Amino acid sequence: MVKMSILVKLVVAILVLALVPMGVLGYFSFTRITGLETISKENIGGALRTLGEQVIEKKALSAAKELEVYFKSHPGYTLADLRRDSAFREIAVQKVGQTGYTAVHELGTGINRFHVNPKVEDTDLHTLAMKLPEFWRIMESHLNGTITNGYYAWQDADGKIRDKFMVCVPVPGSEYGIAATTYIDEFQEPWTRTYQHIDAVTNQTVHIFLLTMILTVIFAVLLSVLFSRRVTQPLLHLADVADRISLGELDVKVASRTNDEIGVLADSIRRMQISLRAAVERLRKRRRGLL
Repeated sequence: MVKMSILVKLVVAILVLALVPMGVLGYFSFTRITGLETISKENIGGALRTLGEQVIEKKALSAAKELEVYFKSHPGYTLADLRRDSAFREIAVQKVGQTGYTAVHELGTGINRFHVNPKVEDTDLHTLAMKLPEFWRIMESHLNGTITNGYYAWQDADGKIRDKFMVCVPVPGSEYGIAATTYIDEFQEPWTRTYQHIDAVTNQTVHIFLLTMILTVIFAVLLSVLFSRRVTQPLLHLADVADRISLGELDVKVASRTNDEIGVLADSIRRMQISLRAAVERLRKRRRGLL
C-alpha cells in the first residue's frame, strides 16, 4: 500500500479547501455573466433595431408631409419646375441616420425622380426587380399608393452585404411617393461598441480569475510545505529520540517545547524516559545488592 506523507496530505487538503469553493463560485459567476450578456444582447439589440425602424418611418412620414405642404403651396409645378427649385430638392433628399437618405419617385411609373445620387434619377425602379427582389417587393406594393416597409440586402462596394430598412410613403395630393432607407445596424453601433467593451471586461475577469487560481495553487503549496515542516520536523525529532532511547540512550535530550499535540507527545516521551531511567537505576541497585 502506497503511503502518503504528511506534506502530500496537507497539500491535497489545502488545495481542495481553497480551490473547490473558488471553482464553484467562479463557475456560477461566469455562467451568470454569460447569461446576462446573452439576454442583454438579445433585448437591447432588438430594442435598438425597433428604434431604428421607427426613426426611419418617422423620417419618411415627416418628409412626405413636407412635400404635401410644398405641393399645396406650388400648384401646377411640373417636374422641370421642381428640379429647378433647390428648396424642393432639400425636402426630397434628406439624410437618414448616418448614411441613409430619402428619395422621391413617381407612384404610377415607378421612376425615380430625386435621389442623393443624380445618376440614379430617371431610373425605372422595375429594372431592380431581378437584382434586388426584396427591395422591389417593398416598392411594388407601395406604387399603388400604400405605405409599405421592410428589409432588403444591399451589397457595399467592398462586397459586404448588410441589411437596409426602407419605408415608402405616398405624398397626399400628388403623383409622388417618398422612400426613406438606411442600414439598420447604424442604430445598433452604440450597443455593439458597448457589448464589445462588456466582452473585453468579461475576458479580463476570466483571466484574472484564472491567474488568481494559479497564484492560489502556488500559495497553497508553499503554505503546505512551510506548515508541514513545522509539523514533520518535531515529529521526526521525537521519532529519532524514541529510537535512541530504545537503544539505551536514556539521557538523550527531548528538544520539542510546543503547546500543541506534538508538545503532549514530547512530554509523554520525557515521562517515559524518566520512568526508564528510574527502572534501570532500580535494576542496578538490585544487582549490586545481590553481589
